[in-house]
Amino acid sequence: FGIFPKNHLLFFSEESLTQVLFEAFRLDRLSVERRGRELSIRVTEKISRLVWVTAGIAYVVDEHGIVLSPLDASLEDRGLSTIRSVRDETLVIGQSVLDAQTMASILDLLLLLREGPLQVATLEIDSSDARFLRVNMEEGYAVYFDPSVSIEEQLDRLVNVLKGESADPTRYEYIDVRFGERVYIKDK
Repeated sequence: FGIFPKNHLLFFSEESLTQVLFEAFRLDRLSVERRGRELSIRVTEKISRLVWVTAGIAYVVDEHGIVLSPLDASLEDRGLSTIRSVRDETLVIGQSVLDAQTMASILDLLLLLREGPLQVATLEIDSSDARFLRVNMEEGYAVYFDPSVSIEEQLDRLVNVLKGESADPTRYEYIDVRFGERVYIKDK
């Protein structure tokens, strides 16, 4: 007994290290291999894409709509977009707040909006009915999108409305571009 110390490579457990690393870090994939006296670790970190706020608590969500963790101070300055849930839900780590397709549509929408002149203030969504996405603009009006259909077509309709000669978005309460070729505008 006492011939080898407890931390000798002979007693090393790949499974234990894998479990510890998954618990300590946001990892998408991890492989641990031991070859003789060599240890090889390959990791792929989960990418924090959005902050999801519900019931006054902020969570970090990945590109698949999975809750990664509560928001901590180290992520607050990363410039992550925030989506507010219109429902007060209690979330747990690993829970899906939206399906991957809806998340991809929302991320595409955010990317396209950042490339243009429109300034997004906040986003709101009903997680039980993901066809309702409210984008609140800095100018004081909202735009309703449906992430389940083509975001590009909806943006084209929005741009056409805003380019109209009588368009004055500051007098709008909202512009709804979710319904095919029809656009609904409600004045304040």
